[in-house]
Amino acid sequence: TCEGALQFVVYEELRKHVINNKSPDNPLLFFGLGAVSKVVASTAMYPAQVVRSRMMQRPVEGLTCKRDPMGLLETVRRTWKYEGVRGFYKGLLPNTLRTLPASALTFCL
Repeated sequence: TCEGALQFVVYEELRKHVINNKSPDNPLLFFGLGAVSKVVASTAMYPAQVVRSRMMQRPVEGLTCKRDPMGLLETVRRTWKYEGVRGFYKGLLPNTLRTLPASALTFCL
């Protein structure tokens, strides 16, 4: 995924900057670098995930408020118009807290 690729790039750049060609045996350092890279990648890519999930929502029979299918630009426009920038980051914190430990551990091992 794009988020995974971005996370790996951020991790490598952080590792180069922090370690400076040394090879420390501190797993907590790698855990921290993995956690920071996950937060950066998630924050950067989350708006795309929100837009994608909103585009996949289908109208439900029997509801008074039916949604018409929207394209990419219309989804972005409506989100911006009715919710502002916060609308693109709804659910970021719970999603990051759910995925952060496993992602950080990946770089620890």
